[in-house]
Amino acid sequence: MGKDILEERLNDGREIAGEFGNRKFQMNKKPEHISKTEMLGARDVITKRLARNRGAMLGSIHNQSQAVYAFHCLETLETQGVSQLRDYLERMAADEKPSRTKRAFLKDDRIRDVLAMARVHAGESHPKLRALGDLLKEQMARKGDCTVIVFTQPRDTIPTIMAVVKDTGATGERFVGQAKRPDGKGLKQARQGEILDRLRRREFNVLVATSVAEEGLDIPDVDPVVFYEPIPSEIRNIQRRGRTGRSAPGKVKVLIAAGSRDEPYLRASVVRESRMRGIVGWLEEGGNIGKRRRRKGKRSGDAPEGQRALKDEY
Repeated sequence: MGKDILEERLNDGREIAGEFGNRKFQMNKKPEHISKTEMLGARDVITKRLARNRGAMLGSIHNQSQAVYAFHCLETLETQGVSQLRDYLERMAADEKPSRTKRAFLKDDRIRDVLAMARVHAGESHPKLRALGDLLKEQMARKGDCTVIVFTQPRDTIPTIMAVVKDTGATGERFVGQAKRPDGKGLKQARQGEILDRLRRREFNVLVATSVAEEGLDIPDVDPVVFYEPIPSEIRNIQRRGRTGRSAPGKVKVLIAAGSRDEPYLRASVVRESRMRGIVGWLEEGGNIGKRRRRKGKRSGDAPEGQRALKDEY
């Protein structure tokens, strides 16, 4: 029910973006095909095209911002869970100096209904949590002193994941950047180093981390690496996967909610990585288009072997 309401609210914003498309402010697309990236980019287009008409510009930016809010709410509900959506809307409502756009969004009866439903929701926040719990139990039964990294995009989800870790009988640590956020204080570099040292000594099993653990830190080898959600960036995908399989073949598990925005994000990541590997291969061959040959037995657009193997884990 809450998802349907958010879809309705989002489509209002998409209709507005579609109108801009018809005027060539945006790509000429049907409203339902306008992505979050295009909605975000519409702000710059609106500002440039309507600079001489301040009233129209401010009204258009107001509507564009509300569409982005609605998209983020729906994405949070689908990929993270009810509790994360509730926390997001609660923070918006608690803002002492909200913008006019934010006030209008929260006054929308449909958004009020969604927040009311989220507040009284007593069931499972998201099916991924149960899947993650089963995965950790299986791993612990196979190897009691296993070490696992669970990557999640928003810090809001970390407390929920930590609760699942505790319920499985495993031990875990939160690993985030230095900034203070609604989920708690950040971690100074010294504290980050202490946690990684403890992970090397296998003093706990599960490191629940944000993007701070993707690069630039000496993370010990773990198995498996779990993505709580897929990310559309090919670079970050490779960096995350690089945290396993250093000393022995490793595994990567990606949690995906069927029918959600997880699916297009996964497809985007696979396509972009395949394209990037193709470019790298071309450069290694000298970058000469005339010398580029299709490898025997490999069709154009095929994913690399490692990527095909990885897809089996989804």
